[in-house]
Amino acid sequence: ITGTPVWYPAYEVLRRVGIFTQHEDLDLLRFGTPPPHPVSSASPGLPSLDGRQELTHLTTVTIDDAATLDMDDALSAAPAGDGATVYIHIADPASVITWGSELDLDARKRATSLYQPDGTHHMLPREVSCDLLSLKAGELRPVLTFRATLDATGELISWEITEAVIRVTERLTYDSAEALRDSAGPPRMAGMLLLRR
Repeated sequence: ITGTPVWYPAYEVLRRVGIFTQHEDLDLLRFGTPPPHPVSSASPGLPSLDGRQELTHLTTVTIDDAATLDMDDALSAAPAGDGATVYIHIADPASVITWGSELDLDARKRATSLYQPDGTHHMLPREVSCDLLSLKAGELRPVLTFRATLDATGELISWEITEAVIRVTERLTYDSAEALRDSAGPPRMAGMLLLRR
């Protein structure tokens, strides 16, 4: 058939015998992307919070799309003299995944989560990325925290990376974060409003 890709007949055969679905993503197959984790993937257990710096006193927010379930980064800020201390928190998979384990090796192979129109191919099982490690408001979560102290002009004075525990104060969407930036904001967000400088 004129204009028909040369791979089309083979694709049709594989679809008809049940190897491919009608909407098979051939690009994922072409690049050797592992299939999504099964829904019933075993949970590695609760994360360890022992020995981590306690940062639950900070006002901490996540900023994501309203539909996001795997919230893996959060932000805090507090006054520091004439400047501010900014904290960037990243969910810490090492708190639940053992180095060299099957789950660790699988995550290395996947390298990243893939966000596609028809769904997300998570690097880690959904139970981990969207539950145990997701930085949900009100829940204690293990993180790697980058702390940066800035002077009044925004110049970096000092920095530190530490294993910490946080509790997200509030989940923001991109729209609500923008509205907060453009308003006086509630008192509990005073630290975050330092970032408008």
